Amino acid sequence: MLKKISITILGLMLLSPIFSQVDKAKYYIEGEYRVDVKDGKFVYKLYDITSNRIYFTPSDTIIGTDTPEGFQSFVFKKARTDYPGGFEEGLKFWRWQKDTKTWQIDSEVKNATAAYAMNKMMTVMLILDCSKSIGDDDFTKLKRSAVQFIETIYSRSSNGNVSIGIVGFNSMNNTDAMVYPIRPLDTAGRKEMEQFIYQLELGSNTALYYAMHKGVQMMQNYVNNIRWNENMEYDGSYLVSFTDGYDNASVDPQIGVPDEGLDNPYYKYVKDNLLAKTIGDKPIDSYIIAVKGNDVNNNQTFEAVLKGISSAPLKDHFYLVDNFSALNNQFENIAKSLINRWQDLNCFVPPSFRGKVRWTLGNEQESAVSKQPVSNEPAEKQREKNTSGLLMGVNIGFGGMFGATVMDTASSYYPGKRSGFNISIGFDIAAKVKENFAIGGFVAYEGAIAKPKHMHSFSIGPLCQIGREDRVVSGIAAIGVNLKGKSSGMYKFSTAFIMRGGVKFNKPSVYLFAEIGFGGHSIITANVGYEFGHLIKKKQ
Repeated sequence: MLKKISITILGLMLLSPIFSQVDKAKYYIEGEYRVDVKDGKFVYKLYDITSNRIYFTPSDTIIGTDTPEGFQSFVFKKARTDYPGGFEEGLKFWRWQKDTKTWQIDSEVKNATAAYAMNKMMTVMLILDCSKSIGDDDFTKLKRSAVQFIETIYSRSSNGNVSIGIVGFNSMNNTDAMVYPIRPLDTAGRKEMEQFIYQLELGSNTALYYAMHKGVQMMQNYVNNIRWNENMEYDGSYLVSFTDGYDNASVDPQIGVPDEGLDNPYYKYVKDNLLAKTIGDKPIDSYIIAVKGNDVNNNQTFEAVLKGISSAPLKDHFYLVDNFSALNNQFENIAKSLINRWQDLNCFVPPSFRGKVRWTLGNEQESAVSKQPVSNEPAEKQREKNTSGLLMGVNIGFGGMFGATVMDTASSYYPGKRSGFNISIGFDIAAKVKENFAIGGFVAYEGAIAKPKHMHSFSIGPLCQIGREDRVVSGIAAIGVNLKGKSSGMYKFSTAFIMRGGVKFNKPSVYLFAEIGFGGHSIITANVGYEFGHLIKKKQ
C-alpha cells in the first residue's frame, strides 16, 4: 500500500511540469469563467484574472454582457501591449479541458479585438517653447513634431472626444498672445491647430511656469463649462510641455520673489499647487520633453527642476533628448500613450462553457522557464506577490513518534518499543521551474519526548509546490525518509518512509501540512510554517 501511495505522489510531482507546458504563450489574458443566477437572470463572471505582456486596468471580477452573436463580452479597460502591431490581428480564444488537462482553441468564437471607447473625453494642452535660443532650423523641427503629435491623436480620434489647446511661450506678454483656445480635435479643429503652430514665432526669455499655469487654468475652465452627456466619461487632463532651457521670466508678486532653480517660488507653485489639482475628479498628468540648450550651465539642476514638474512614473513622463531631430519620436510616443489610455479590449466567451479561459495574441512562446504573470497595477501599488519565484520557509510541528526499537530488549528500563510526544523543526525550499510548479526539498529535526531517554531523528526528501503563487492557495506535497539513530548507545538505527501534504496561502504567507510516517517507527505530526521567499524582490 505504501509503495503505491509513494509512486502516485512521485508521479504527480513529475507530471505537473508536463501539464504546465500549456502556459508557454508569451502574450495572453487568462481567467476563470462562471455563470450565476441572480433575481431570475444569468450573471456571467470572469475572475482570478491574470495576464502576461498585456496590460489593462486591474479588476478582481468583470461582468459579461450579451452580444448580438450570442457570446458574452468581457471588456478590459485601457488595454495596451508591447506586441508588434498591437491588437490589430486579434486574440484567439482557448478553453481548458479538464479531462485531458490541455488547452483547446475554439475557432468558432470570434477573436478578441480592441476598440476605442468613444464615450470617453480627454483634454490636452501643448506647451511649446518659442525662445530665441532654439534657432530657426530647430524651431521648424519642433513645429513639425508638435503637428505630428496632433496628427497621431487625430488618426484614432476624429470625432472630437479629444480636446486640445496650445500655448506658445517666451516672455510673459508674448505668451498671453500665443494661445490657441481648447477645442475638440475634429477635422476643422485639426487644421486650425496645425496652422496656429506653424505661425508661432521666436522671442526673448522663457516663461515656462507661467505657460503651464495658463494651460492648467484653461483646462479647468474648459472642463467646468462642458455640458456633460450622462454616458460620457472624463478620462483626464494632460500637459505636454517642451523647453530647451531654464525658466527665467515667470514672475508674480502674489506667488513670491523670483529666485533660481528649485528655490524659485513660481516653480514650487506649479509643482505643489497646480499639478496637485484635479480636473473632472482626475489628477493632472504632466509630460516634459527637454533639450539642453546653450544657456543650460548646470545639467543636474536642469534635470532636477524638470523632473519635479513631471508626473510619476518619470520613465513615462520625462524625456531628455540629445537634439531636435529626436523630438518627433518622443511627441509621437506620448500621443500613442494618451490614445491607449482609452483603448478597450473586448474578449468573447460562449455562454455555455464553464472553467478556465484564455485569449492569446500571436504565436510567440515564452522561454523554457515561464515568466511571472505581468501585473497591471501601478508600480507603487504592486504588492509582495511579485517575488523571486522562490518558496522558502521554516516550520514547526507537533505530534507523536511510535514504536521506536530499543537495543537492549531485556532491560527493565528499556522495553522493546518506545513512543513519545514529537516536536519537529524544519526548513523548506523550492524554486519555480514552471508558472504553476516549483520543486526543491526539505530537511527537519524531530525529537520525541519519552522516558527515560528522548529519541532524536532527522527527515529529508524532495518537495514540490503545485499551483500559481499569485492565487489564494497552492498545494504542497513531499516524500522522504526519517532516520532515527543511536542515542547514548541505546537506540538502533531505524528508517521510516514519510509523506507530506498541505496548502500554502499567498496572503498571509503561511503554509500548513500534515506528515505521516511508516516503517521502522511511525510518525504523525501537524505542521505550520512561515514562507519568507516573498520578501526577496523579483528583479524588474
